[in-house]
Amino acid sequence: MHKFKYRAVNSQGQIYRSVLKAESHMMLYQYLKARNLHLLNARRCYEFESFIFKGFKQNIRDDLIKFCLHMAEMDRVGIPLLEALGDMRHFQVSIKLRRYMDDIYNQISGGMMLSEALSHYPQIFDHFFIQIIQMSEHTGRLHQGFDKLIVHLKWTQETHHKLVQALRYPLILGGIVISTFVVLLTTLVPQLMEFLRSLNISPPATTLALIAISNFIQNYGFVFLTFIIFFIGTIAMLYCLSFQIAIRLDNSLFYIPLIGPLWKKILILRYFQALSMTLSTGIDILESLSLSENMVENRALKLNLQGIRNQVTGGMALSQAVEMSSIFSSGTSHMLKSGEESGQLLKVLEIMKYFHETEINNQLKFLIDFIEPGLILTIGGFMVWLIMAMFYPIYDQFSIVNL
Repeated sequence: MHKFKYRAVNSQGQIYRSVLKAESHMMLYQYLKARNLHLLNARRCYEFESFIFKGFKQNIRDDLIKFCLHMAEMDRVGIPLLEALGDMRHFQVSIKLRRYMDDIYNQISGGMMLSEALSHYPQIFDHFFIQIIQMSEHTGRLHQGFDKLIVHLKWTQETHHKLVQALRYPLILGGIVISTFVVLLTTLVPQLMEFLRSLNISPPATTLALIAISNFIQNYGFVFLTFIIFFIGTIAMLYCLSFQIAIRLDNSLFYIPLIGPLWKKILILRYFQALSMTLSTGIDILESLSLSENMVENRALKLNLQGIRNQVTGGMALSQAVEMSSIFSSGTSHMLKSGEESGQLLKVLEIMKYFHETEINNQLKFLIDFIEPGLILTIGGFMVWLIMAMFYPIYDQFSIVNL
């Protein structure tokens, strides 16, 4: 399937702009026609364009939580859907989301279901979100679906905040140190070289190494920076255009010290959380597995999860398929097996979620406690080397003069 960015118009003349997946332009045209929309124009967009949508989606996560909270409470007290959507205009949400809400309100006024109206905006409401709302519409308990989505969105937001908190300090401090280092190497070190030459001082090995680095940055710094940018851009392009390269790169992320294993556990927890949520709403096991896969953004891990779903489709028990996979521990398959045999699979999934959340929180705390002092010691040692390399030859020469 390809992703198309399209512009369409309805019978009232309202313009809709969004992104949808379809096999071809014709399939997109037929899909929109079935929803009383006339396709004006469309173009295929590639994966790198979706990064903008992902960033936008992270920025409006607070707005989505407000939306779900409002809709859950309105449905719980029996407020009609259209009236609840109309009240969203008075909430402090982003202008872009408010405009989408106006479009959704107009679509539902024309007889469209809420889940179908939300599906026109996949850059905000993903397939998982829409499926939960659709199942809640079928059961007549819309507030339960919104309650589950609130839990999911809050957990995602909290995890994202913890990761940012763990990486923000070292990234900022590292950036300041690197900038300071480059300024010193390009301004102060050349002056130091001239001063040492004027005094006929033979610099030690540490100072010679510092001078060599300074010469490299001055002569080849721009070329080196251009190469790095070109290399990163090439890797990003290959990641978007080649599925095999994307799998290898995604798999290599799990081997980054400290961060890689933690990221893998977060993705697995997200998978189990989505599986538990979809099963609890009445979605069958195969559809639940498919929806849960969409919550995992890593292609290497998603490929393994698709293999598990294919085995379950072939008649294998979920615990057996998990046991044959290399991404889960043996304890995971044993717990799933006990849940299947006792008919308490949902309860077992909740227990597994709890243990994974506890383990992830402990690892995040360790990461924060380890990175900050480790980074301070590293920077301290680096600054000692820099000061010794710059000032030791001068101090040594002055001590000889005093003698």
